[in-house]
Amino acid sequence: MKVVGFPTQGEVLQFVFDASGVLPRKYERDESFDEARKKSTQTALRRLANEVGQLDPNLGKLLVTFSYLIAGVLPPREFWAFGDVFFDLFDTYRHALKTEGTYLTKSETAKWFLLESAAPRLAISVAKQLQRYNVAEDGLLVPADAFWYLPKRDGDNWQWPLERVMRWAYELAGTSIQRFHCPDDTDMALLGKNLESAKNWLAGRNLPSWSSLLKNFDESFEALDRFRAKQGLPSLPETQKVSVRTALFLSRTATYISTLVQKHFGNQTLQEFCDRYCLLAESIADNTKIIRELVHQLIAREQVPPGEWDKVWFVVVTDYWYKFAARQDLLSQAVASGRITVDEAIEASRAFGRLAALQFERSEAFAPQHSIPDGFGELLLEGFAVRKSRDLSISGIEVYRVRLENRGLTEALPWMVPWQRSTYYYRERKYAEAFQFIQDAYERAQYCAGAHQYLLVNQYVELAAKNDKWKEFTQGVHWATYLGFEVRWLRKEPPTKENLEFAFETLKRAVYSV
Repeated sequence: MKVVGFPTQGEVLQFVFDASGVLPRKYERDESFDEARKKSTQTALRRLANEVGQLDPNLGKLLVTFSYLIAGVLPPREFWAFGDVFFDLFDTYRHALKTEGTYLTKSETAKWFLLESAAPRLAISVAKQLQRYNVAEDGLLVPADAFWYLPKRDGDNWQWPLERVMRWAYELAGTSIQRFHCPDDTDMALLGKNLESAKNWLAGRNLPSWSSLLKNFDESFEALDRFRAKQGLPSLPETQKVSVRTALFLSRTATYISTLVQKHFGNQTLQEFCDRYCLLAESIADNTKIIRELVHQLIAREQVPPGEWDKVWFVVVTDYWYKFAARQDLLSQAVASGRITVDEAIEASRAFGRLAALQFERSEAFAPQHSIPDGFGELLLEGFAVRKSRDLSISGIEVYRVRLENRGLTEALPWMVPWQRSTYYYRERKYAEAFQFIQDAYERAQYCAGAHQYLLVNQYVELAAKNDKWKEFTQGVHWATYLGFEVRWLRKEPPTKENLEFAFETLKRAVYSV
């Protein structure tokens, strides 16, 4: 049976750690995060993947660990911008998990999310956070190609971001790959291995951990500086070194992700992602120009001292994108309700740049990659109607189950029938039987039922209490909290031990109409 659903939060976090390459500690100089801490982090990731313990606290601790590791890699402005881009994408994932639901397999859902949610969100977030944290003020160098951090198609092959940045680093230093890694032939015995590793990375034969990549280039910078000193030349500028290290980290992460997309989904999907991203990113130029003018005008008008300029950037950028998103939502709602036409929406958007009009002008560029399975909507609604029916019966549920099976939709709605059966036994006050089925429905629905989980999770939590299953009760509460759903008798109260015990005891006795 195919598993329908989103990747789990544990799988997402494991992917994030793997993509960044910061967990391997072989060459890491930071003694405060040693091999023991690395292993404890790996254990925590496995526990999260298995959803053992409290979800939100465990997730939070791992995110703190990830932030700590990244903070040692990037300069402060770049760190905050990178972190907020990451959290934008993670929040997009959580929002989709809570609201969208899916009838696709985990792999197909990941592909859907990549193209229809991640690509446009990433393009806007990168532009937004770079300005929000005034990253340009650092004056770091970047390759000439605006999209240096994306893979570049070359016939049947790809030039990966890490290769592009490495070649740019050699160009900046004015050397060949040979002379960058081994500037002095007397160092060949010491640095020859670094040269061979770099050649392998350029050829795409393997991808280094971040600590290996950093060690290689730091040793090369040191060797270059020694060689230049012998020639009476100054060391390479520190800004140049920081720029290269920053670009290497970002390009290594992008290469990990890109090669994984190409491996699992093929060249066409990777190209589609790049095309969608570039289309959005190029359209945002109007917005970044408007924001830049607003900031400069405010600084001049209010005579803001230089020490306060970063705050101005942060406030103006945050306010601008908040208002932009709210306005786009209103226009979309107006078009959907028929109050205005698409052409009227395009005209109303023009004053706010190409991005504002893009969703109405080029809707085909963001068309869904998957069509809804035939009969899915009909049987979803029918399933709810069966569950809510006053004359719900085992025979009626069986008729519905057969209809699902005959339409080939059993795997697309794996949680509906067990939820119906649980509801039947709940009404019969057979709470032990009801719990068996609601537990099955809950586990199947977690990563695919979207907003439909609200009632289901509440029923699961209640039946766990009625069967005196504290562990399952608390797991259900923490899952609801993670998604942002309220639980009866807790609502907005924090899930403290005292509050949980009160809800547990109350739900043991309460009976609801289901």
